[in-house]
Amino acid sequence: MRTFIPILFVLVTTPSQAAIESCSTTKEFVTTFEFLKQDEEFKVKDAEAQPIALEVASGCTGAAKRFIRISKTLTRSGATNKNAIQTALPFAAATDTEAETFVAVFRRAIAEDSLDLELGDALKIALKLSKNFSGDQKRVREDFDRIADFCADSTKMGLPRLQCGEFAAEVASQGEKYEEGVSKSFFALFEYLKSESGPQLTTADALQLSKKLAARGPMSYDNFKQAYQYASSEKGLKLARADAIQFAKKISELEKASTNAVKTSGSAVSPAKK
Repeated sequence: MRTFIPILFVLVTTPSQAAIESCSTTKEFVTTFEFLKQDEEFKVKDAEAQPIALEVASGCTGAAKRFIRISKTLTRSGATNKNAIQTALPFAAATDTEAETFVAVFRRAIAEDSLDLELGDALKIALKLSKNFSGDQKRVREDFDRIADFCADSTKMGLPRLQCGEFAAEVASQGEKYEEGVSKSFFALFEYLKSESGPQLTTADALQLSKKLAARGPMSYDNFKQAYQYASSEKGLKLARADAIQFAKKISELEKASTNAVKTSGSAVSPAKK
């Protein structure tokens, strides 16, 4: 006698299907279209507003909110309507986190009581660390803030605020492929390079070398310190300071070479994530 066993079919929704089902394109279009027409700072004509609203709507749920937030942030800081719209449009199809990073970095960069950068410079930095950054957005924001504070602190680096924005963005962006970011390594390197137990470099020399070394990964501080101590030790290589520094730099470079080798081999696991 044949026994029939009922089969239960379970509808499984994949992430891509869920994204399609939750895509409120009409709402995004209407919200953007009405904003462009009615906002006192924009007042865009219907014929010009429609294609913009259509492009924003293609960014799916949340697109209008991201677009409006960034465009308003820019116009309030002195950007023209045209430039504000052009800059905000790509964020319609971006993530909320990318939009948040852009706004946070831009506001700090342009604020008079913070970095006080010109509009163009603040915009460049904000894009560098948000839409043009493929790493951890939260981490790079934290790195940027920490490095900018460290840079402007008179007891640390003591650089003019106008220089700190670009410098902080440059160093923070080096952490794109590292989950831990680079600020921790950068700070440790800078302090060690200036210290009596280290190479005792000038602030300017320590600044440039720590920036270069931090880009080589989260182990850059440990690798350099251990190599320098061994190279300059009587029980080690007994090298003079300048030669010990060059040796330690060479050893530190091996971490970057190792990272590149893993990527070339096609491994999905990078040394920074072990």
